[in-house]
Amino acid sequence: MASDAATDLIAPLLTPAGWELLNSLAPYNEADTMRLSTSLRRAGHDPVVISAALTQSRLRSKAETKFGPFAARMLFTAAGLEQATRLGVAAHHAERFVTAGLERVADLGCGIGADAIALASLDRQVTAVEIDETTAAAATMNLMPWPNATVVGGDAESFDLTGYDGVWLDPARRTTSTSGTTRIFDPEAFSPPLSFVERLADEGTPVGVKLGPGIPHEAVPAGCEAQWVSVDGDVTEVSLWFNSLKRPDVRRSALVISSHGAAELTSAADFDDGTRPPIGAPEGYLYEPDAR
Repeated sequence: MASDAATDLIAPLLTPAGWELLNSLAPYNEADTMRLSTSLRRAGHDPVVISAALTQSRLRSKAETKFGPFAARMLFTAAGLEQATRLGVAAHHAERFVTAGLERVADLGCGIGADAIALASLDRQVTAVEIDETTAAAATMNLMPWPNATVVGGDAESFDLTGYDGVWLDPARRTTSTSGTTRIFDPEAFSPPLSFVERLADEGTPVGVKLGPGIPHEAVPAGCEAQWVSVDGDVTEVSLWFNSLKRPDVRRSALVISSHGAAELTSAADFDDGTRPPIGAPEGYLYEPDAR
């Protein structure tokens, strides 16, 4: 179930009047919110709807770094935006399913729908599954332009995958409280846990999963491709690819995306195959290309 705070953020806007008000607002300006709120109240708008619209306008402004112009017509929760995949990265995820020839894809734990949008944009038949009602409502609105995408409320681990060609997962890696969100580092504490992903892979299901980039190398399952992704100098994720979604001669890779395009380094070596060079004291300069 959704928290009351998250529900209050979305529910007032899921009416014709609320949606019209939200989309009538000028680009968000923090310094102008008090004046605008007063003006809207004098015009007769419900204070609850005004509050929700202004909060959503702020989130849309913040979301532009991940979604570009798409953000101006989307709905967000604070936690959903924080974990959402950048659309440019989501496109790389979706291309894996296209390359593998997988038509029907289940996006388990879809959040606000970023990866489902990318998959649907590449003509995949997408079923986006989300257990949180408010987040599912946001995903439903965000996926409305794509008739080949459907949002289903439900638990990722119990969803029936019969008839699906492949699976994408972005497990929840944060807990939400009144004081904000807290990052979870234990892969078995994710929702769903990494062991669930491994079970699907062991059954032969083509699976891709997005995890935090700080996952220990020893926690990366055997037999998958691990791809770290950097965007504009910030390492944002590691994606694990199983079965037909992994490349046959790649065990690990680094994809660097910037305003200049994308470049990738790949390796066929395993993490502990004895090929690592000896580590000694640094000599000369040590360059750190990313922020973490």
